[in-house]
Amino acid sequence: MHKGVQKYQETLRKYDEDRSKVQVLVDEAKLGEDGLKAQVLSFEKDNCALKEQKKSFPLKLLQDAKDWQEKHVRLSEEIKVYHKTQTELENALVHKEN
Repeated sequence: MHKGVQKYQETLRKYDEDRSKVQVLVDEAKLGEDGLKAQVLSFEKDNCALKEQKKSFPLKLLQDAKDWQEKHVRLSEEIKVYHKTQTELENALVHKEN
């Protein structure tokens, strides 16, 4: 009977060891799952931000195009004034030399 009790105690000890190992694995899996959940939340947040950017992107392009158009018009006017002034200075120089 004593051997039967010892064998039973040894079996219980082995089950406890196995249960402890399984618990460690379960805890590690939960940590991994929590990490993945955090990554998913981060990806979802990034995805929402990108969707918002995508919505406003055409409007931004349109505004940028208008800004460039205004700059082009302004610079074209400045170039015309520069050429007119240059021509006037050349004419004045020619008249001065004569």
